[in-house]
Amino acid sequence: AREICNSVPGCGWGMSARMKDVFNTFKKVYSWPATAKIENLGVQRWLEDGEEISAGSIRVQALATPGHTPACMTLKIGEWLFTGDAMFMPDSGVGRCDFPGGSADQLYESVWNKLYSMPDHYKVFVGHDYKPDGRPLAFQSSVGEQKQHNIHLKAATSKPDFVQFRQGRDRTLSAPRLLDPSLDWNLGIHQIVKRS
Repeated sequence: AREICNSVPGCGWGMSARMKDVFNTFKKVYSWPATAKIENLGVQRWLEDGEEISAGSIRVQALATPGHTPACMTLKIGEWLFTGDAMFMPDSGVGRCDFPGGSADQLYESVWNKLYSMPDHYKVFVGHDYKPDGRPLAFQSSVGEQKQHNIHLKAATSKPDFVQFRQGRDRTLSAPRLLDPSLDWNLGIHQIVKRS
């Protein structure tokens, strides 16, 4: 979004208001310099849960879906849900919850209260696809497909079972290979430090 807005006059961009919490947590974990401040990112709008924004004639609703991190949001455009890291393709499950501030308990609530409460025919567009067993790249499912086939969180999965599974699995995972460059890009650390 930042790169697009740098080249499109009048363009603005926003992110979850909870990103401030995530930023401050990671600032401590990674010992970023005191001059690294989230205000230096140039965010024009800090989005709150349920807030609606427009992109031209398109109405977008920001839905807080924390769990992977406290700042995760799903963007709802009509009958389309862009879930980011909250939910992947059904054969990949849901996002891990072991990053600072992450919570399996919160992710369960996010999926149940925000995503699975939508009509089954609503389309789900995921942020990542890990292509299990070498299947071709996929990026779209539906709420109904997720409720029936999500390998980590089906409609029939109880909260205690999910939390136990997610926490157990997360303990076995190493840090993502591209975590550092992802944080740098997503939070613009290189730009913040350079501008300071």
